[in-house]
Amino acid sequence: MTLDQKTGRCFLASVLVFATASVTGCGDSDNGNPVGGGTPGSSQGVFLDSAVEGLTFAGGGETGETDAQGMFTYRSGSSVEFSVGGIVIGSGQPFAIMTPVEVVPGATNELDDTVTNIARFLQTVDDDDDLSNGIAITQAVRNAAAGRSIDFGQAASTFDTDTNVQSVVSDLTSQTTAGMRALVSIQDARDHLNTTLLASYDGSYQGTYSLDQDPNSAVGTWHITVAPGAVGCTFSQSGSTTVSSFILNGTMTLPGILDVATPGGAFIYGTIARDGSVTGRWYGPPPPGLSDSGEFKGSKM
Repeated sequence: MTLDQKTGRCFLASVLVFATASVTGCGDSDNGNPVGGGTPGSSQGVFLDSAVEGLTFAGGGETGETDAQGMFTYRSGSSVEFSVGGIVIGSGQPFAIMTPVEVVPGATNELDDTVTNIARFLQTVDDDDDLSNGIAITQAVRNAAAGRSIDFGQAASTFDTDTNVQSVVSDLTSQTTAGMRALVSIQDARDHLNTTLLASYDGSYQGTYSLDQDPNSAVGTWHITVAPGAVGCTFSQSGSTTVSSFILNGTMTLPGILDVATPGGAFIYGTIARDGSVTGRWYGPPPPGLSDSGEFKGSKM
């Protein structure tokens, strides 16, 4: 492998993702030692649209309310349901990071109407109406929501004209410190959730890559660190102590879709999944006749 080839390949690894803000995630604890609580064999996740505190969770024998960091406990393989009083937000397969997207079947980003409606509701019932310090759902709000329900599956454009939604929002926000108020707008809710979703991919990832010419052998390893505004990459070839490092801005579309051309002419196509796994293909840069290409895979550290 030439130096130019290594540079091209490192560029393609270094543009894996661009995030707009920093969010600290949490990991699984399926080894029988729960992180920060829960029963043996449970794992801990976080529910985000900002960290959501006071959201009731239930599933796989794990129940409770999310804490100030949005933390909840779950068991892999069991569905988890989230609610506010009697108002079911949604349910789905649990991951270390959950958002309104993960509790709506088939949703991929904040533009889904049901996801938008959930985000508007959660952001609106925040106790102090200040999303910069998280979303806090108080006991008073949960009590006011007992026996109530909301249809989140309707069109986002008509959600705030639903008389039941108006009544519930009025009653619940009247129990908050900030007082009674109308629903957060569609655009504001989507913008806020989009920032949260992109930031949830922050972290360090590592893995291996291979050449199509020799698909049965791993050619080398890569490591990236995702931070606001930049991605750092280290790259090494199997059997070599040479390591190249680069800093490069990159882009990603939700949900973790990679489709990036680097300044050096390389391309990457792939996905960062919600469970932290990374898979895809890379294609080396020019000059003409350079046929380097292959697969890459890895996971979040």
